[in-house]
Amino acid sequence: MVRWSLKVRPSTQANMHRTAPLLALLPLLLLACPTRPTIIDPPVGDDEEECPLVTVGPVQLDGQNDVQTGYSAPLLTPVSGPAPDFLVLTFVNQGRRSEAGAGSFTLVDEENANLATCSECLSVFADELDATLPPSHVLFQSAGTIDLTVDPRSLDLIATVTGLVVREVTVDPGSLESTPVTDGLCARFDTLSFDLRFVPELWTCAPERYRDGVTCDCACGAADADCFNELDEPARPVVGCGDGDVCRFDACVTPCDAFAGPGCTTGVCLIDMPQDLCNEDAAILDTAVLGETCDADGAVFACAVSDGIAQGICDIELDIALGGRTCRPICQSRADCGPDEHCFTLVGGFLDGTGKGYCKSGTPPEWLCDPALWNAADACDCNCGGYDPDCDDTAAPINGCAADQSCTIEGNCE
Repeated sequence: MVRWSLKVRPSTQANMHRTAPLLALLPLLLLACPTRPTIIDPPVGDDEEECPLVTVGPVQLDGQNDVQTGYSAPLLTPVSGPAPDFLVLTFVNQGRRSEAGAGSFTLVDEENANLATCSECLSVFADELDATLPPSHVLFQSAGTIDLTVDPRSLDLIATVTGLVVREVTVDPGSLESTPVTDGLCARFDTLSFDLRFVPELWTCAPERYRDGVTCDCACGAADADCFNELDEPARPVVGCGDGDVCRFDACVTPCDAFAGPGCTTGVCLIDMPQDLCNEDAAILDTAVLGETCDADGAVFACAVSDGIAQGICDIELDIALGGRTCRPICQSRADCGPDEHCFTLVGGFLDGTGKGYCKSGTPPEWLCDPALWNAADACDCNCGGYDPDCDDTAAPINGCAADQSCTIEGNCE
């Protein structure tokens, strides 16, 4: 049984996708709430000793979405009633706390003292028969600190919780503001230590190899997080593949170069980022050559295959006049295209023309100024979101920039 927080609590017995009926729409309300709730000082003091001391069982990862990351542990000492009770730890993925990640945080500062605003949120769900059903009582942090050795949003929970006290609250269904209940339930905890390192259920290699920060382990049943590195980070060595192969979503793939060659001896070289890759899926290939109409009824993507390289891509936009999608030449910059064309980005670079895609005529999608100004042979129109081909003429007047500025290849004033 897996549970979540009041903000978003999908149960994940098998797939982490069910959502509890309790405040099911609250993620949207949370993001849309325009005002900060009134912070009510939690009742702390000598009466903390009157709260029963409870113990917890093993902690587990509940799941992660774009709003938060959640963990939970069953209470071995009941707070109320015969139904199960759970300690629920939720870490909001947004805001200044998530940027800090690891660190020491008090659970009753201005940010953490209310469920509506907390970044490190510790609650007890009391009398919860099932993760899809609301608990009978919700208790929220009123004392304590949490020391996070690593960012819990990394799916590892290595933390120490000291002096934790939780008290019963009511939760506003619109704002998520929590209000202490007079003479409500409460509980206190001895120091809690968590050392949970996430390993996917499908992982078949040694658990310590997953996300070890050293190698990209491939063909292990699940994708290793070490195989995904930031663009400014060097790629980690690949383990489990042949010499020269790269790991792509837990599959060993041979790299290639769709622009300079050579092509693939097995499969077809397709554009990709950061490097092109050989693909053996014949279902994505079309027999059309450059300029011809692709088979609109097929699962087409690549076309104009020659020497093991797909030198064209079927336009993702249906041409009504031609009755299908046109096979267009691949590109990795506007320089690969004709004077009245731009590189329509498919991989890398979003829509700014710096990635790879296919050559297409007409105004590029990143262009923010009047479409009539693009490539109009009148002036270099700058600061329009994209590059104006008119700027190739260094003698052309520049619009949109100061007198002492020029227009860069990205279309920005400099």
